Amino acid sequence: MKRENISSIENVLDHIIERTVQAFNSSQFNCGLYNVTEYLASLAKLG
Repeated sequence: MKRENISSIENVLDHIIERTVQAFNSSQFNCGLYNVTEYLASLAKLG
């Protein structure tokens, strides 16, 4: 895999993980328009 592809994947994962943590810290389990379940579903699709 090219280095820029790996970097892009790392950026996407960092973003999803950051938003998931923010959602877990929220009293309503959401961050922006999405809730924890939707962020975790995004992570599962990448795996």
